Amino acid sequence: MLLLNNIPELNKLQQLECTLEKSIESFISTCSKTMPEFESDLSGIYQATQDSCSQEISRVSQNIQTIAKSLKSKADLLKDKKMSEINDFEKFKAEMVLIQENIMNLKRTSKLELNRLKQLEIEMADELESYYNVKLPEWSERFHISNLDLIPARIKNKQWSGQPNKDVKEYFDFVHQSGGHENGWRKEDHLLFLKLRKKFTKLADLAANLHEILPDISLEEITQHNDWYTKYLQLQSKKKKAIHKWKLNKTSSKITENHESPTIAPLMKEDASAFREKLMQWKAEKEEKMLIDQELEKLKLQEIIERERAKKHRHIEMKKLVNEWRESKMIFEQSQKQQQRILEELEKKKRGANANKLIKQFQSMDELHIMKMRQIHKKITNDPKKRVQSGPSVSRDPNRVAQPTIQWAQRVRAAKEPFKGPLPIFDMPKLAIPEWRKTIT
Repeated sequence: MLLLNNIPELNKLQQLECTLEKSIESFISTCSKTMPEFESDLSGIYQATQDSCSQEISRVSQNIQTIAKSLKSKADLLKDKKMSEINDFEKFKAEMVLIQENIMNLKRTSKLELNRLKQLEIEMADELESYYNVKLPEWSERFHISNLDLIPARIKNKQWSGQPNKDVKEYFDFVHQSGGHENGWRKEDHLLFLKLRKKFTKLADLAANLHEILPDISLEEITQHNDWYTKYLQLQSKKKKAIHKWKLNKTSSKITENHESPTIAPLMKEDASAFREKLMQWKAEKEEKMLIDQELEKLKLQEIIERERAKKHRHIEMKKLVNEWRESKMIFEQSQKQQQRILEELEKKKRGANANKLIKQFQSMDELHIMKMRQIHKKITNDPKKRVQSGPSVSRDPNRVAQPTIQWAQRVRAAKEPFKGPLPIFDMPKLAIPEWRKTIT
């Protein structure tokens, strides 16, 4: 869900990365053409940076793919209800814990690398700003372009001493000694300090609220940081005023040197003054806009940090509630199972007692039935049943005893007579034409 919400930000970062890569390639190509003596150094540095970036991306991608593959295999088992395929639940639990540890380690290393890059960015920005302020007088030298109507006199080039302004030097020395523009604090903590400093005017309220949000920072450290920031703002204001004053002096000296004609000098001074005022106004507006954008970006970053913290806190609370619900559910299920087991045992005992009672009843009924059957059988045996005659009485021929029947005699005679061939069909009594059929025409 968090990844889906951050897809627009990821797309913006990808587009910004492509733009930066194109600009760097264009810069390297331009420098190679204009400064061929630095071509090998620039190409080597750029190639080494690209190789390091590719290795870091491949390493992080491989770790993410490994974690995602393991997590997907475990999630498929749980989603598809393939619990039967899990043979060892302790091993499954250990694998899930290992996946969680890998995710936490990856997040921790990514945050450390991000903080290192941010610190490197701050150091490079400070170094670049220092170099800019030192080289500003040299870069502010105007090119003297000849005018067709007004040809200026010969100009003597003033050599700049090369010494930076005292206020500017004091500001950068203070920043360097403090450990950066955040006084050694994390950037997120410093932005939160600035936000609460605008909200609370009293130092005690500021320290109490910031200490409540960040308990690892003591009240004394917050007070010292507030004093440091007050001095930082004073030195920053002095630096801006010094640079502004230096620019005005530099511009006025350029105008007075470049135009020595008494008749046309006032007109040129007026034009230069108007141009200078417009230029300073434009620079002031640009600086103000840049400061506003920086503050808005800081506020946006702080809101994101606070949102992430709130989301993390909600996640922890939700996880705690889920664990409590699981424990209560487990206790309830165990009590239900125990109660069900007790009811089943009582029901089993009740059925056993009822069965014993019914067995005794059936045994008594069987005994009664046996007694009745014995009484009935006794009556039957005492009064023998008279035999009923099955048919009429006829006289018997004792001479027929042990004598064959007529059919048996015919069969034996036929078997003893020699075979005379097949008999005509009409000689067979069964197949002969009956007498009554002979008279029918």
